[in-house]
Amino acid sequence: MKAAVILAALMFAGCSTTSGSFCQIAPQLKYGQSVYDAMTDAEAARHLAYLKTGERLCGWRP
Repeated sequence: MKAAVILAALMFAGCSTTSGSFCQIAPQLKYGQSVYDAMTDAEAARHLAYLKTGERLCGWRP
C-alpha cells in the first residue's frame, strides 16, 4: 500500500504545467562554438528560431 501511494505521488508530480510568458520561462541559450559546430542543420534552424523568438518577444541581444 505504501509503495502504491508513493508511486501515485510521483506520477501526479509530473503533471504540473508551467505558466508564464515566453520571456518568464525560456532561458536565453548560449553555447560554445564547439556545440554550434556539432549541430545538425535541423538543430541549428530550431535554435535560430528560438533565439529569434527571444529577440522579438523579450529583447534578447546576441
